Amino acid sequence: MPDLPQDVAALQALLLKERAAHLQTDQALQREQAAHAKTRRERDGFKLALQEFIRRYFGRSSEKID
Repeated sequence: MPDLPQDVAALQALLLKERAAHLQTDQALQREQAAHAKTRRERDGFKLALQEFIRRYFGRSSEKID
């Protein structure tokens, strides 16, 4: 870890820089989590549609997919 500056203004500037970097990282994480949730919802919808398709065309005995 590098030595911290001794004057208050430099410490405040360093802190603001770190906070900005943290905010950007947090926002990127939130965007990725939202995209992941959307992908999971789409996947679940496709899985349900596939299960309904299989049930419709092959009967209830074919419902054993995971």
